[in-house]
Formats: sequence, C-alpha cells, structure tokens
Amino acid sequence: MSIRSIKTAEELYSFLRETKSKLLANMIFSASPGHLIHEMDYFLRQYLAHEIDRETTYYWIQRSGAMPEAMVETYAHHFRKYNLEMIADNDMFAMANEVCRMVPEFGINVGLGHIRNSVMSRENTYVQIFHYRLHYYVSNDTVVQTNRHYYQTRTRSGDADPWTDARPAIDGPLADMIGADGLDRIAAIHLRTHSGNAGVALPPDRLLPTLGFLRDSGYRLVKVGTELTPPEFAGLGIVNYSESPLRNFKNDLAVLTNAKVTLVNTSGLENVADVMNLPCVSYGNWPLSAVPYSKNMVVVPTLLSDPVRNRVLTFPEQMLAYRSKPEQWETGRFVWHVPFEHFDPVPPRADELLAATQEAIQLGQENRPLTDLQARFKQLDSSGLTAVSQARISDYFLQRFANLI
Repeated sequence: MSIRSIKTAEELYSFLRETKSKLLANMIFSASPGHLIHEMDYFLRQYLAHEIDRETTYYWIQRSGAMPEAMVETYAHHFRKYNLEMIADNDMFAMANEVCRMVPEFGINVGLGHIRNSVMSRENTYVQIFHYRLHYYVSNDTVVQTNRHYYQTRTRSGDADPWTDARPAIDGPLADMIGADGLDRIAAIHLRTHSGNAGVALPPDRLLPTLGFLRDSGYRLVKVGTELTPPEFAGLGIVNYSESPLRNFKNDLAVLTNAKVTLVNTSGLENVADVMNLPCVSYGNWPLSAVPYSKNMVVVPTLLSDPVRNRVLTFPEQMLAYRSKPEQWETGRFVWHVPFEHFDPVPPRADELLAATQEAIQLGQENRPLTDLQARFKQLDSSGLTAVSQARISDYFLQRFANLI
C-alpha cells in the first residue's frame, strides 16, 4: 500500500506500524515561512548528525496551501536522499495529526515553537485551543531548550549543506523582472511597516544609506516580503517584487536563496539565509538571546528603554526581561511579543545598519573570528541560544554600546 492511497487515520496507523516509518511531528504553522524552513532543517540536521535512524522512511505531511505546496514542489525531489517523502494534503495532515496525538512515538519532533500537537511527556505543558482544536502549549524554557538542541545538531552536522543543491533557479518572468545583469548580485531587502511579534518597525529612511551603499557596490536591490515599498525608496532603482503579481512563496525561495546579501526586519524570511549560511543582517529584534544560528548572520537588535528609570536596559537586564516573562497561558501573550507596555523600543540607527551590512558581506567573503566584544556578549547567555549560535551581534553596534555589556 502507498501512503497516498490511505483514507483513514486507522489505515495510516497500521501503515506506519507495519513499515516502521515515522512522521515529522508538530509542524503547526503551515503559513509561516520561518517555521517551514527551520523545522525542515531541524529534521535534516537530526538525520545528518545521526541522531535518528537513517534507514527509516520519514513523512513530512502538511496542510494544503500555497506555502506547503511550494515546499513540496521545490524540495521533495532533493530531500528524498534523506529518506523523506513530502506531502501537502489537508486530509492526510488531519490523519497524521491524529496519529501523532494518539501515538507520539510514531513521530519525530521538529516543532520549534510553543504549540504542539503531540508530546512525549505532559510535564511543563498546558492544554488550550489553537485553531479550533486542543493543543499542548509548552513552556518558554522548553522552547529555548528545543531550539538549543536544533542549533547543536547544526554544529554536529558540520559542513553538511542539504540546501544548496536544492536552490531553485530564477528564470522566466522573474528573471526578466530582476534583469539578467543583476541575477548574480541580488540584495534582498525586507522591512516592516508596523511593529509586531518580536520585531520593531524602523522609519524607512534609516535604510537609505545602506541601500545606497549596496546600489553603488553593484547589487541589484530586490524588495521582498508582503509590505508595500515605502515612497522613501523611490529613485534607488529597487525591483519592487513585493507588489508584483509574481510574488509567491516559490519565487520568494528563488530570490532569497540566490541573494548575495539579505536584510530582514525580524521575519521568518531570514531563516532561508540562515539555513544556507548566506550573508544576512537581522535587524530590529528585541530578544537579545533569541538569535539565528548562521555564521554569516549579523544581528542589529532593538534595545529597550525603561521610562521609569529613564535609561536603556543593559544587555543582561534585557535578556532577563525576556527570559523572565510569564508563560503564554498566564497572560495570553507569547514571550517574544515586544513589551511595549513596560518599555520604549530603541530601534537600530542608519549607521548601525550600514556597518552591519558591510560586516555581513565581509563574512560571506572570508571567515572572521569573533571580536573581543562579540565574544564577551556571547558569554552573557550561557544557557540560551547565543552560546550555541554561530551568529554575531554587529561589532559596530557593540562598540557603541560597550557600556551595556
């Protein structure tokens, strides 16, 4: 029997038991590019690090939809070498969820967020509704430790690169839009127009020196993401992919995986550059201890100012403000939401963004050790993600705020 001919959850249960195959469990967010990319990479890294059996067949089963279907179209053929089959189908997704919920040992956890469909232990979990169904919500610390394990599997899998060979080509109308003379020098540009989740929006003019530098250095500027291109960017020759009829997740992957440098204002889009070790500036994120992994990732965070004490928090204080936030089920808010109710955000300046971009480009050209300030910053978060990440806070930024270490 082929898995694609299965009609009921009972048949799927029997199929998995008889074939000794496994499901990828806890892929909850089918419309989140960040979760889709990082959770797929989490599986690949567990496989490459020999943390899961390499003779077993694994099934990535997601809902139907534009993003999961683009993932299947782009990566299913390439990832078969890792004994992975990819399916995007609502009925199959519902059956897989039911089996994982009832028989969690039939799943391999790849979930990196707070919400789970299946857990091996109920310890430190809370049950509540998500998308009209009961789910498990795990603790903030569980999320940190799961992501630490993901980062550690990336380190253990060494130089293995499952994504580069699967990079989709830029061709057809998309290539025409970008221009043949710019395909090998793409700078993908993302910015928020509104603050939300973990990210703080910046005035668009703060990007102008960086965009001018990239343009003058021969890069083809391509605006990515769903946000409208601000009028401040007029005259820079930016390719307005965001507002074109060609924008879809498959083309997002083509642009982002072929970009020579990417600037992302706290969005899951940065995870594409992250898994491929492409030069990237992640800017505007406030949780100092929730950084990406890649060695070519340069972070320019948002600082928090305490209006009561009339000063900016030190780095340890800001890390503590994040790590000490209550659980989601206590407040209805996730730990990474910007705490506007207590602090005033201090987003990156124009000179900080420019310096970080120049640093990321240099990292893409040659390996560079951490500076003394970057090494000191990593020591502030020995139990979090910073300690096991290869990303770095911008050295220019740390020089400006060395007193906050």
